[in-house]
Amino acid sequence: MALLGIKLEVRNAAIGGIPSFPYGWCMPEFLGYDADLISWDHSMNEAGDLVGGLEAYVRHGIQMEHQPLIFVKDTHMATKRR
Repeated sequence: MALLGIKLEVRNAAIGGIPSFPYGWCMPEFLGYDADLISWDHSMNEAGDLVGGLEAYVRHGIQMEHQPLIFVKDTHMATKRR
């Protein structure tokens, strides 16, 4: 990225096996106040297709200072690959 004149900083704030609640309410503290992109693996942490925590995560994400791009991985309905 330096060759392109782009400064790239990656912050891995992964915390395994936790649901969106209560962490969806504390995203700036976990991800930083200046995040440009955030992601969440919804299916890994929200058993039974519960969407309330995900909704909170997205709502709080779009309220962050830089309004980061949000990627959500949701594979609870995915079929296994052959």
